[in-house]
Amino acid sequence: MTKIIKAGSKSISAAVSASVKQWAKGEDKQKGKLILIADELVADGLGDPKLFEGAGKGKEQTKPFATTMLALISALPVAKQKILHADTKLLTKEQKAAKRSYTNEATSKMNKIRVELVGRLTGDAATAYTKHLEAKKKQRATGGNTSQNKKTPAAPSAPDATGSTPLKSYIEKLSTGYEVVKAISPTSLTGVKRDKVNKLIGDLIEELNSIGK
Repeated sequence: MTKIIKAGSKSISAAVSASVKQWAKGEDKQKGKLILIADELVADGLGDPKLFEGAGKGKEQTKPFATTMLALISALPVAKQKILHADTKLLTKEQKAAKRSYTNEATSKMNKIRVELVGRLTGDAATAYTKHLEAKKKQRATGGNTSQNKKTPAAPSAPDATGSTPLKSYIEKLSTGYEVVKAISPTSLTGVKRDKVNKLIGDLIEELNSIGK
């Protein structure tokens, strides 16, 4: 636990940042680069997928997430970067929509990095991450209040980032698919097919995450 806490305040290295930027600029032609990025993160003690999850509105991001996001944004065209760094209150309606789109563009790549790390979890680490996802799901279902003693009047749930709580629950269930694939014997699922299945899962998660944004 101590290692994870320390890792949360540790920025990604300059080398990893450069790799992330290079991969993000030509993602389709840099598929092998994503694997190398994950290798470097694990070697640097930043292999916990939770370090690359968004903290939510109003909450402080982990250093690995924040510095990786900076690298992803720096890979975008300058025009897009200017919109992303601009004060939202000063933007027009069209620019605000563009900012959301560009943010989703960077976030989708962040998700792929996290997914690559999730696919490497085994044993207790995989089990712990599954429990983590279940806890997040329960927290959203209770509106962040996990107390069983405090009762509050029933009220309609506010729409979340995807506009659908059931959708988010489904996305998180899909994320556990990496653990299932990881557990399949290499003799039954070759490396090439394994990568293909993991990519299909990642692409589906990315598409679902984009719904309502």
